[in-house]
Amino acid sequence: MKGRTDRHALRNPVLRERGYILLFTLGALALAAALLAGIGPSLRLDAQWVGIERERQGQEYLLRACVHRSMAQLTVTPLLKQAQAVQPSSDLTTRDLWEPGPIPQEFELGGRRLQVQILDAGGLPDANLLTRDEWARLFVAARLTTPQASGAVADALMQTRARVTAVTGAGFGTFEEMALPRDWIEGDVQTGRAALSEYLSLGTGLKQLEWNQSALIMFHVLGGASESQLRRIEALRASASPPTPEQIRQALAGLSGNIQSGASRAVRVRCRLLPLDGVHRSGDNIQLTADLLGYPGPLQLLGQRMDYVARVADGDAPR
Repeated sequence: MKGRTDRHALRNPVLRERGYILLFTLGALALAAALLAGIGPSLRLDAQWVGIERERQGQEYLLRACVHRSMAQLTVTPLLKQAQAVQPSSDLTTRDLWEPGPIPQEFELGGRRLQVQILDAGGLPDANLLTRDEWARLFVAARLTTPQASGAVADALMQTRARVTAVTGAGFGTFEEMALPRDWIEGDVQTGRAALSEYLSLGTGLKQLEWNQSALIMFHVLGGASESQLRRIEALRASASPPTPEQIRQALAGLSGNIQSGASRAVRVRCRLLPLDGVHRSGDNIQLTADLLGYPGPLQLLGQRMDYVARVADGDAPR
């Protein structure tokens, strides 16, 4: 009797169709389970990436706010100094003065602590003013290419600058517009090679060197200094006692180009995040560099550059 029932079920199309549906459903569920098991790690990675990107964008906003606060402080400082001279006994004397110099400023913003380095940028020549031969010398001095290849690279850069100028009317606005290799622009920590922005600025309209601030190789690039002259300048900078004007004049004797001493109207601001509670987090090495013109007085933001990795190791300085 049981065998007859089973044969009857096999001959029944309705029962057979239900069986096929059940098998199909079980197969689809197994496939879905396999797919979910495969994409699970990918989904977790995507979620982590979204979290990292959101954190990095927040850090970028903080750094941009840091630049604008620095601009406000630099604008207010000359007014504070005037007020302090008139009212030396007032609470104005306790206000922080933000001026170009070697000592960085620190403050809190958005729950993070930031550090601001303000430098006189008068010793950073405007890259748009360099000649073809000066670029060629810079490429060699900065260890970017060989003397044999430097001329061709400089020619290509001059052509790129002409095309950019035809469109913008103002030359390069960013170092990326130069269409040079990325590691030339950003530098290389492992080899100790500095970024181009450590030697140059953009948009300042200045083509001068400052004996104590400009990168040493720029005295060769713009001034034609020999290796022995560069060593003399370096020794003068490292002197324990401030050099006399006569010592500076002797060290710079015979160099061509415009070499100035004293402050200029160009300022470079570097903002960076400090570790939170002493713990390094992703993005703590982000640094925003901005070039300003007009100090002291109304400031013009010429351009800013976000760096996501340290371009020169701590303690290193471009020669």
